[in-house]
Amino acid sequence: MKNIILVHSIPNYVIHLLPPLIIHNFLPYSLEVLNVTLKQVIKVEPGEQNSVYSLDFSIDQKLLIRVKHNSITWSGNLNLTKHLDEKIMILGSESKEDTKNLAINVKSDREGSCNLFFLHVILDCQQNRLTTAN
Repeated sequence: MKNIILVHSIPNYVIHLLPPLIIHNFLPYSLEVLNVTLKQVIKVEPGEQNSVYSLDFSIDQKLLIRVKHNSITWSGNLNLTKHLDEKIMILGSESKEDTKNLAINVKSDREGSCNLFFLHVILDCQQNRLTTAN
């Protein structure tokens, strides 16, 4: 009989736990995202990102978006679907003194997690078009 050496080794696995949603705030203002169903508020400061682990993408999600700057708060609803790529949202002001609207660009990238990018939109009045500020 030949001596058979059995080598037992511990398998080496790398497991990546990715959040279902990552919110990136490229706005110069504080951002709050409220999951209407779960009544969960996610706050993201300018230039930062925040991960959300309690989101079910098998159904559409209703999110309330709030942008705060000084004493002004703009808000609007975002319906987060599997097919959302990019959307320009017009947020309304809740202040009676300042009734200006705020346009923001929401982009979605689904590589591993769903990444939501909130970008500032500038209205070019001379050419009558919207452009994204980088």
